[in-house]
Amino acid sequence: MEEAYDVMVVVPTIMGGDYLLPTTRRLFQHHNGLRVLIVLSVNPVDPQQAHHLLNEIYTVPRPDNVGLIVHCEDGPIGFGAANNRGLMKGLEYCAEHGGNPRFVVFHNDDAFVADGWLPGLDAAFKTDRVCVWGEVWTMDPSEDPRGRPTRSVEGFGTIGIVGPASNLVAGIQQIQPPEKMGPDAAADWARRTFPRQVVTADFVSGFCMALTMDAVLRLMLRRTPAGTLLQIGDIYLADYASPAVGVFDEDQYPIAGYEDNDLCVRAEIAGIRCAAVPGVYVSHLGHQSFDVHWPEMMRGMRNRIAHYRKWAHFTQRENG
Repeated sequence: MEEAYDVMVVVPTIMGGDYLLPTTRRLFQHHNGLRVLIVLSVNPVDPQQAHHLLNEIYTVPRPDNVGLIVHCEDGPIGFGAANNRGLMKGLEYCAEHGGNPRFVVFHNDDAFVADGWLPGLDAAFKTDRVCVWGEVWTMDPSEDPRGRPTRSVEGFGTIGIVGPASNLVAGIQQIQPPEKMGPDAAADWARRTFPRQVVTADFVSGFCMALTMDAVLRLMLRRTPAGTLLQIGDIYLADYASPAVGVFDEDQYPIAGYEDNDLCVRAEIAGIRCAAVPGVYVSHLGHQSFDVHWPEMMRGMRNRIAHYRKWAHFTQRENG
């Protein structure tokens, strides 16, 4: 029987720049022995350019434990929708090749991973101790972290969504190294500065967001006969057998922005906790794709309004 993949990495891309190739190279390289399926969810601005870039990616050597599949749309469909299509394509593929992965990562096409990133995120799902934000500490690598203040994960809840630190990201995940560093040096600095720390969070950025398979299934959205998206566990879906769409609300949040906030709120309601992992560092170019064609202010304002209309009754916190 074929062995299941450990992790699926979904990379939505409009293929509008020269950053996807180095991003993909690093995903091929930094697998740390795990079985990894990479799903490129292509919704191109320029189909001809996308064709040439895909041919170049296909020629990049990759190890036997790293798989690659591609889902293509005719044109841009938005960040949430591209992630959803990639997720469903990947799950369909996994069903025929050993079963579901243990966890799924939604990963931007302009984010550069480094050695240890996958084991670091995976370990956060299994931790028995968490730090509360405000109690995060730096330390000498020789110091025993067990002597620092942490809290039992039992009092926090089941961690189902985690994300790394980065140089350009929203919320508590943004941590700047003391000097300008490349992706590998920054990752090594973070690993030594924040060893084995998992930090409670109410928001994890979608630029590099990891979910357990249990969280994926519990947060899955389906389309009702009326055409609206509802979470799979919603009582109103009890009599419907409509196909799953994915985990992001692509209807309320077109193009990009706040779909990750929305997912984290829904996770909180479902009893799924979010956490940041400052010892895992993923360098992020930021605003390299969607903002070129849809200025951040234009799409951000539209989605911000949609977010507050949907969740004003639940939270007043802005995680922008």
